[in-house]
Amino acid sequence: MSLEGGEADDLQIRVDLRAVIYDLQRFTAAVLDRAGAYAITRANWSGDLPEDVTRIDVPTAMAWSITRTVLSGEADLPNVYAIQAGMKLLPLSAYLSGEAYQPPKGSYQEENNYVPVNKVLSLDPVTFFSKANALMESNPPSAADAELLEKLAAVGVGPGMKFDAAVLTGDVQTSWQEMLQGLRPKLAAEGMKYSNKLGQWSYFGAPIGDFGTEYACRALVAIAGLGANTVEIALYHKTDKDADGNPLTGEKSYLLHFESDPQVLDGGFWSVTAYGDDDFLIDNPIDRYCINDRSGLKRNDDGSVDVILSKDAPEDTTNWLPVSDGGFHLFMCIYTPDMEALKTWTAPTITAIG
Repeated sequence: MSLEGGEADDLQIRVDLRAVIYDLQRFTAAVLDRAGAYAITRANWSGDLPEDVTRIDVPTAMAWSITRTVLSGEADLPNVYAIQAGMKLLPLSAYLSGEAYQPPKGSYQEENNYVPVNKVLSLDPVTFFSKANALMESNPPSAADAELLEKLAAVGVGPGMKFDAAVLTGDVQTSWQEMLQGLRPKLAAEGMKYSNKLGQWSYFGAPIGDFGTEYACRALVAIAGLGANTVEIALYHKTDKDADGNPLTGEKSYLLHFESDPQVLDGGFWSVTAYGDDDFLIDNPIDRYCINDRSGLKRNDDGSVDVILSKDAPEDTTNWLPVSDGGFHLFMCIYTPDMEALKTWTAPTITAIG
């Protein structure tokens, strides 16, 4: 969700699960790991809070949240529903009044029916930099950006500034479009220096989620997924090839072999999810979209685990992860990873079996 607030409408959040709020300016994290009341406020907010309310500062007027609740199978659904029912997000004034809060009803506006990244990339340069200037005024850059901001100020780019369109010469629209067309490939190439290998899997390590002045890495993540966790919170490993380097395809069946489970800290968990070439989950007859540490997988005598990747169901579906007819890829997500233990951990392999 997106939360926009200032001093007049800071937000109160009640949580019954683990959550992390990361301040990208001060490079600090607030871990919400127990039930309680938390006031999410601007760093410059001044006011009194009840003793049972924990203050969490954010440096910008806009914030967003992704909340995950761990599910241990269908029988665990009542517990998840109870946790969700215990979550509330409301203005601080409503919380302090003690009165029932009714959130405002949303409305559909056709002009807002767009893919955000595509919308941003469709803007002309004057509109783009003008909007950036306005957003930076209420969402100020960090102190680490001072050197870059000093350079950008020469063309009227900065918090509350007026963009100097006179710096644009020649065929502006053509040059702008050519730049945008080359942006993704350029960022992808530059982003490779942040890519790490774990067996046949690749993942982005530091500075993901804590970018500092690594602007290429930040832009790459923003185009692909808006934001990301830091490596201490989660690792996202991807592969689209088997052990022989061939692309994964539903025309074959594969064995995903774990010598041992991914290494996590207390309270951590992991999952492997299959996606089609369209980056969406794969429809299947048993409504299974991932395997994880709560899947009840059958283990081999030595404790290892073999998962079948195929479009057609095997005789025993306990360790089956359905895939698409065509190409597909896997994401192995490890939450609160044990970074030290992962240094010697053997990542799962994917072998074609038919």
